[in-house]
Amino acid sequence: MIYNNSMIKIPLYIYRMCKNVKNVQVCAVLFPVLLCFINLAFADIDNLTLLGHNEQNPYHIMDVEVVADNAYIANGLGFGLEVYNIADPTNPQRIFNDASSAWRCRAYGDTMLFVYHRRSGVTIWDISGSGSPVQLGQYDPPGSLEALEGGALVDDILYCAVHQNGIYEIDISNPANPQKIGGIALTNSATWNIEAQDSFLFAANGRFGLSIIGLAGGLHEVANLPITRTGQ
Repeated sequence: MIYNNSMIKIPLYIYRMCKNVKNVQVCAVLFPVLLCFINLAFADIDNLTLLGHNEQNPYHIMDVEVVADNAYIANGLGFGLEVYNIADPTNPQRIFNDASSAWRCRAYGDTMLFVYHRRSGVTIWDISGSGSPVQLGQYDPPGSLEALEGGALVDDILYCAVHQNGIYEIDISNPANPQKIGGIALTNSATWNIEAQDSFLFAANGRFGLSIIGLAGGLHEVANLPITRTGQ
């Protein structure tokens, strides 16, 4: 049997009515109807044939930065920061891995790398040597819902995208002890990443579009460009 959207929408509609209607008699009538649709749904999926699936895998390459002969890789919930020597691109060799999760990485020049670990904050790495990177410090936010997604460096200030919390200013003048010194809560915030140019930050603000933040005189929103949808 082929099912369509109505077979899903109708039981959901009945379920919501049962939740919102206080009249017990009305719910007593609607609930058996809901059970009929549930039984029908189970009957429909009994004859489905599995065509294939993807194994659940925490190892996802989320981001990569290339500096000289090394590729720095953010490996999701797997090996965290990985480093591969790519002097021979056809035969990359892993030379380092850090056991923590890693969401995004960003290199500045050939000396410093920032790795964003979402709820575990951001780590700062010295990549100037010829061997493995050396961790200099970490900013780990105190809140359990503060997810550092990405960021941009301007002088000694790291501007971090903190999703629903907007943008944080992290002073890294002492990399061994980075400190939050300020930030801005955007009008609507789902900030995933930031780029900096001149005296402005350009924040990829998820479903809310692009937010432009001025730096001169303190952080302030100067423009918000909503997502353009087809036909608008």
